[in-house]
Amino acid sequence: MAEKRVSVRLAAVGGRQVRTELEGVGKAGERGFGTLSREMEAANKRMAAFSRRVKVAAAAAV
Repeated sequence: MAEKRVSVRLAAVGGRQVRTELEGVGKAGERGFGTLSREMEAANKRMAAFSRRVKVAAAAAV
């Protein structure tokens, strides 16, 4: 099978502006992961509560 490779070289022009843009991207990513983490914790709590209810219902049915 043929293999093709591509090389890309990036250059930053206007160092302060590039740095500011990258910091903004990093902060947005942090906020996004923070939100995701909180949502996952809430979902885990809801699933644990549901599991407890199912166990109680199953025990009552037996």
